[in-house]
Amino acid sequence: MAHSPVTKAKEVLHNVFGYHAFRYGQSEVIEAILSGQDCLVLMSTGSGKSLCYQVPALCLDGITLVISPLISLMKDQVDQLLANGVEAGYLNSSQTLEEQQQVEQKALSGQLKLLYLSPEKVMTSHFFQLISHCKISLIAVDEAHCISQWGHDFRPEYTLLGGLRKTFKNVPLVALTATADPTTRLDIIQHLHLQQPHIHLGSFDRPNIRYTVQEKFKPIEQLVKFISGQKGKSGIVYCNSRKKVEELSQKLAERKFSVMGYHAGMTIEERKTVQNAFQRDNIQIVIATVAFGMGINKSNVRFVVHFDLPRSIESYYQETGRAGRDELFSEAILFYDP
Repeated sequence: MAHSPVTKAKEVLHNVFGYHAFRYGQSEVIEAILSGQDCLVLMSTGSGKSLCYQVPALCLDGITLVISPLISLMKDQVDQLLANGVEAGYLNSSQTLEEQQQVEQKALSGQLKLLYLSPEKVMTSHFFQLISHCKISLIAVDEAHCISQWGHDFRPEYTLLGGLRKTFKNVPLVALTATADPTTRLDIIQHLHLQQPHIHLGSFDRPNIRYTVQEKFKPIEQLVKFISGQKGKSGIVYCNSRKKVEELSQKLAERKFSVMGYHAGMTIEERKTVQNAFQRDNIQIVIATVAFGMGINKSNVRFVVHFDLPRSIESYYQETGRAGRDELFSEAILFYDP
């Protein structure tokens, strides 16, 4: 007897990802995708956005393309999928030509179920040529707020992604983000040419995170006191400049904390080292500029500290959302100087 798409999706959820039930909103989105409908998905960080396209990807024939601006996140997600026995790969600027060719061969031979790409990679004629020989079953655009001038993280290369809809007219397209106001949502729908999309607006409440705002008087001492109380748990401390990241990392290291710095001035290799150490719990704390962690896929981050004011309320929401993705109690602390 043929399985209904929903039954198949539940089996994939259980057998591949180890979950017994869908979270709020997931099953409706997955059902819409499996029936061939476009979707716009707004879900808070940590509420299971990626399963909204990973589950359908494994129910459909062919390859699912996932477009993400975050090289670090691609690696995390592909590693996790491979660990779950799913054939996945990525193409971005951090790879050698040889590594890219190996992934392209897998795509052409039909081995891959999910292929993660940076937006720059997608809009090349080489890629369109490659992809014309593959069966594309679904396209997912992650961090979709990047497409909008009104989004808090606008990326010009994202505006070209509307071209995908022209090439793949009958392939469902799903746009996902954790933060988008009504204007940004409208922009996403228009730029990506979504056709009568199923729209899911999740709640922004993260009941497991305690938000605290503290006035700075002796910021280093305040930070040391807070981190000492965390007893070795994982956390991220955000600063506004590379210089501040380096100074703070040094000061905390002198106090015998297990800590590394991360900012855009470091080489790809250096950044990879920090990220891997954090993922594997080899270090407790990353001191970082906002270059770190957009989409960091680590479930047991117990605290996020803003040592300086964030750029915007959306950025703050996105950055604090990296805490407590396992739904356990976590803390977000913001130090401010009036």
